[in-house]
Amino acid sequence: MLTQLLKPSNDHNEERTEQTLSGSTSRRALLAGGLTAAFTAVAGVASAKQTRLSKQQGTVLAKSGGSSRVVYEPGTNTTTSHSSGTFATTGASQTRSWNSTNKRLLRRISYGPLPSEVEEIDDIGYNAYLEKQLDYLSIDDSACEARVLAAVPNINMSLQDINHLSLANSYLGTEAAVAAMIIRSAKSKRQLHQRMNEFMQDHFHVMADTHLGVWLHYQRTVIWANSMGTFKDILTASANHGLMMLYLDNRLSTANNVNVNYAREILELHTVGVNGGYTEEDIYQLADIFTGWAAEQDNSSFNFGSFRYNIAQHAQATRTVMGQSFPQQGKAQGDAVLAWLANHPATIKNMSDKLCMWFLGRPASTSMLQNITAAWGTNGDIKAVLRVILDSGNMTQIQPIFKRPFHLIVGAIRQAESDITSAYWVRRYLDESGHSIGSWVQPDGFPNGFNYWCGGMVKRFKLMTHFAAGRLQNVPAINMTVMNSMTEGERMSYINNSFFLGELPVSDQIWIRRYMKGNAKHKQAVAIALCSPAYQWF
Repeated sequence: MLTQLLKPSNDHNEERTEQTLSGSTSRRALLAGGLTAAFTAVAGVASAKQTRLSKQQGTVLAKSGGSSRVVYEPGTNTTTSHSSGTFATTGASQTRSWNSTNKRLLRRISYGPLPSEVEEIDDIGYNAYLEKQLDYLSIDDSACEARVLAAVPNINMSLQDINHLSLANSYLGTEAAVAAMIIRSAKSKRQLHQRMNEFMQDHFHVMADTHLGVWLHYQRTVIWANSMGTFKDILTASANHGLMMLYLDNRLSTANNVNVNYAREILELHTVGVNGGYTEEDIYQLADIFTGWAAEQDNSSFNFGSFRYNIAQHAQATRTVMGQSFPQQGKAQGDAVLAWLANHPATIKNMSDKLCMWFLGRPASTSMLQNITAAWGTNGDIKAVLRVILDSGNMTQIQPIFKRPFHLIVGAIRQAESDITSAYWVRRYLDESGHSIGSWVQPDGFPNGFNYWCGGMVKRFKLMTHFAAGRLQNVPAINMTVMNSMTEGERMSYINNSFFLGELPVSDQIWIRRYMKGNAKHKQAVAIALCSPAYQWF
């Protein structure tokens, strides 16, 4: 039997989910077709070595390392107990069926590898393929960008135009940014860049719900433009965007009324990390440095959300942060501390661990950290760091990572090579699965790993069933007609190669072939495959 999983509170609002993802064939047809039997054969893959932990929405209870903290919630004077640390992402020995180093790389740097990409990496070689993805601007992605522009015509609007249109539709910026992110993740040839966009979006997380129109501008100019540049540049860009000042209340921080929210998160989340060696006094010293860093707050202004610096509100004095003194130089004092923090050894350690967890499923080893430190350079060369982490030798030691809902659905769309023309229904699914992009309340971004996301399995099954059946509007499912003239073995190979790079465990293939024997239920067979434990991990 399948291991019963505890259900965290992100799996809420069942009634709304049933209304959106309901359908006459979904669970009845799928279960009648043998989904339970298929899962029985491979249940251990999803459940072995897993610690079953619950998590209350908005408050992390499970952690590996780190310490508890108290955070002032943005926009309030209330505090929330919050545990810091990274969710464990390791699972069972899923990788035992992944025999190709090339395919392992494809799994980690894309949302859903395609057979054509397997052919390309086999043809040009591991290192050449990785270098091509690192040099993402050299990849012609005009077809994807044309698709984005057709679906999201306001994607490149100026901040002023965004604010103007937001008067009539306050959700404009969020809708545009999320739609572009979904379409690019599903259709872009620059897959590593999209994976880094998602990573940096969480690392420099800003909640969209209170500043919806400006959120698009933040994503475009801070995250998408800098996710594969230097760490100093993206740290500085986030600090110099008005939305960050609004979200973390630095707009309220003046020489006579210092607010420490932003200073605390710079240290705890953006740079050195919770174990970086700073003290409470360091937070207050840093907060003094950033007094005067603010944003245009007039909702009637088309410049709302733009960065503003007011030297009259700056606390004039030399400040000391973690033993380093920063003389009074107005705004330059803040710029100097950002540059210093960007190259701090604790920042390198923090970012190394997070990036290794993101791509390898494990923190950086001592030797890995040494190599990353050597590659970091003066400003934190992100491409050089990725080159170290994604070295072929490391692909032999990767740990399986549980797909977040975003990864699951855009990966299925990508591998089905669906001609997606609208992201509306994908966004609806993400909202209901608890992965509503931009809606996470705390500034630490969405969690990673099995321990948090395992509670949404029923929603995953329903979504994959609806996708396979072609019930997601504007998102055509895999072309089932090509399987009509195939034998059961050929159909199984088609599903295996399309979604699993030919590496679906044999036990899964046996059960799916048994289900297809003597019938033409191709959609249900694809649904079973996409709901299998093997497809939940990458």
